[in-house]
Amino acid sequence: MKSIGPNLQMLTAMTEEITKLEGRVDDLHDIGLKELFLKHRNANTMDFIVGAEIYDHLEKVADRFDDVANEINSIVIEQV
Repeated sequence: MKSIGPNLQMLTAMTEEITKLEGRVDDLHDIGLKELFLKHRNANTMDFIVGAEIYDHLEKVADRFDDVANEINSIVIEQV
């Protein structure tokens, strides 16, 4: 906690980058699902379902990183 002040710029830059990446992951999730649907709409439905589950799990991981970034921001605000 004592090192938050000297590392404020680094922490802020990291959390901003994580937030940007999470937004990009949301966009890629939507694009990926669309492409997956187009690829499998006349094929095996189970392939689409499996692919969609993978995309959903990856998007949830990015959401958790964003949650961590938000917590770091909250701690920084409280400590500075």
